[in-house]
Amino acid sequence: MDQQIRRDIIAIALTNLIEGINLSLEDNETCPNNTEDKEYLEFLSSQAALILKEMADDDTNIPISKPKWDELTNR
Repeated sequence: MDQQIRRDIIAIALTNLIEGINLSLEDNETCPNNTEDKEYLEFLSSQAALILKEMADDDTNIPISKPKWDELTNR
């Protein structure tokens, strides 16, 4: 698989992960009641955003904009 295609797939997958985690944290019905679980999900979201930012610093052709990542992690 082409390296650029691989990076694009990783960027999209990480963005979807961030969005899914943040949506579940906002939804009282699906959000875990356990504080430890919430902290773990928030940690995963922030780490995925960090990976995306590092990828964007290395490659400006990633199709997802940095401001959206920042917005998703600051909910």
